[in-house]
Order: sequence, then structure tokens, then C-alpha cells
Amino acid sequence: MPKKRKREQTDAGKNWFHMKAPNLTPELESEIKAIQLRRHINPKNFYRRNDFKEIPKFFQIGTFVSGANESSKIEKEKRRKTLVD
Repeated sequence: MPKKRKREQTDAGKNWFHMKAPNLTPELESEIKAIQLRRHINPKNFYRRNDFKEIPKFFQIGTFVSGANESSKIEKEKRRKTLVD
């Protein structure tokens, strides 16, 4: 019997809607580091512990967008472009 070769995964799979792996840029890496260290930035807020020791292969980062009929939780003046800002 021939052995089946494990091929490298190009996406996260059917259960994760075939999420693609992002290109890691220096800006994206700094965002991930800021997310990992956010409890040290503001120790008065409680954040759950990170489940990962290293950067996951498949992930997405989004932007909060409020709808027209929703009251915004964060005013536009207080929103920052990134966590690092």
C-alpha cells in the first residue's frame, strides 16, 4: 500500500470557512504582540489568558464598524487605528 503524504494546509478547513493564512508583516506582528501583552499595558482591566504561546497559523483581525441604527459603544474620537497607537 502506498503511504498517503501529508500535504501542507493552505486554509483552516471547512469548519472554519476555509480561512486563509495571512502574510505576516511587521505591523501585523506588532499588533499580535500588543494583543498578547495587553494585560500588562492596562493591569486594571481583566483579560482572559491567551491560549497560544506562538502566533497561530490561521487568524483574522477585523475592524469594529457600527451600524446606522446602533448606538456606538466607542466614540469616533476615542477609536484608534491600531492597538499600538
